[in-house]
Amino acid sequence: MSMCIDTQLNYFGSKIRVSVYTISTTICEEVKNLIESGRWQFDGLLKVAETHDGCLISSEKPLEVNTRDGAVKIVAEPGSLFIDLYWGSVVDRVHSVCR
Repeated sequence: MSMCIDTQLNYFGSKIRVSVYTISTTICEEVKNLIESGRWQFDGLLKVAETHDGCLISSEKPLEVNTRDGAVKIVAEPGSLFIDLYWGSVVDRVHSVCR
């Protein structure tokens, strides 16, 4: 896997640092298209995981999410003290997607 994106995303007004790794440039472009379409937020990124056969959580802090097809890996961590205090709600949101 190679690095596709390394950025910060908004999540209810707070920042989350996010790195996305993909197995191909095609899949990386799919992820980048979310940015260009204006839907680039944390929930939008989780939609990518859903389109690749669902997802598995391998770690909660930092949050590591892998797609079941092995095409995408998302690593996220708090980007501010505020979101750090509410990190459990971020993890719960991801668990609701990755069932």
